[in-house]
Amino acid sequence: MSIWTYKNNNSISPNTYTNNGNESARFIRKGIPTSKCVPDIGSFGQVQIFRIADLNTFYSRANS
Repeated sequence: MSIWTYKNNNSISPNTYTNNGNESARFIRKGIPTSKCVPDIGSFGQVQIFRIADLNTFYSRANS
C-alpha cells in the first residue's frame, strides 16, 4: 500500500507529496521492504508501496 493511501484510509496528517516522500525515504533507509506499482489515480507514473504491517508499525510508533 502506498503511504498516501494508508494515510488517507487512516485519517493521518499531514498527507502531502513532500511529507510522504520524506517518510518513504525513511522506510528505504531503514531497510524496510518496498515495491513499486502504477497508481490507479494521480500524476505519478510509479509509486513506492509497502507492506501494511510495516506501515502499521511505523505510524503507531510515530504517534506514540
